[in-house]
Amino acid sequence: MVLQKKLWKKGGIHVDWAISMGLFLVYVILLFIILKPGSYAIHKPESLFTIIENTFNNNTQISIREVLFSAGACHDDDVIKLEENKRNYRFSEIKIFKSGTFTVLANDRGQNEVGISFGGSDITINCGNADDKYEKWSTNPNGKPRLFLATAYPKDLRNYEDVDYSPQFIASCSVKDPNKKPTCDLTTKLGTITEYTGYYQEYLEKIADKANNFEQLKKDWGFPENSYFRINIKRTYPNPDDDTNPNIEIFDRLNPEAPEGVNVFIKEFDAVLLNKHNEREKIKINILAW
Repeated sequence: MVLQKKLWKKGGIHVDWAISMGLFLVYVILLFIILKPGSYAIHKPESLFTIIENTFNNNTQISIREVLFSAGACHDDDVIKLEENKRNYRFSEIKIFKSGTFTVLANDRGQNEVGISFGGSDITINCGNADDKYEKWSTNPNGKPRLFLATAYPKDLRNYEDVDYSPQFIASCSVKDPNKKPTCDLTTKLGTITEYTGYYQEYLEKIADKANNFEQLKKDWGFPENSYFRINIKRTYPNPDDDTNPNIEIFDRLNPEAPEGVNVFIKEFDAVLLNKHNEREKIKINILAW
């Protein structure tokens, strides 16, 4: 009887040992499955490009507006005003249509005709008389309407698709003398508003400055820690296919070098570089990810 109990205890020890070893192996296997020590995730190329393009575009693209408006009678003490009511946009230039083309009246580069004033989100046109210093834009009472074109740009870097940041333009007419009635009141009209979207040089330079700390830039963009990218932007004028006029680098500071032996994925597309005066030029954007 005593011998039987000893054998049972000895067998129980073997069972306990087997169960413990089994639990230990299960724990080790789960540890490798869940934590994967020494390994890292492999990201698909399309996922990497999506992260780069979405973040890069939101930080470097700008939406320029060209605002067409007219004044059918602009003379004497009339004052025409174009304003961006939400104060999200500023004006950079105003032109008048004359002799079949738009000619600059004033801009923020220093060109300014007498009687035209810029106030950030406002443009004021003092009409005057058609036979004096205002003759470029003033009209006689029965004269033909004057057509104007103003260029506006966002004062802050914002996602150009942000609906809350979209501008609201208003064209109006008043008179300096409160005892008089403006002649242009019923004829000042807001016309077509055209939107132009492209990459903005100033925003590109801001991103380039941040790239001095590339690891932090990756973190800010939500880019995988174990992956890298490079962005090149080149001007393509006057002819990208003409070898005598090579592309000119304008942005090549997000430029870690890919080590040898890794798979590098490349995406290239044509785009537009513009400034706040809506002067546009063709560019080519080259993105590498690995």
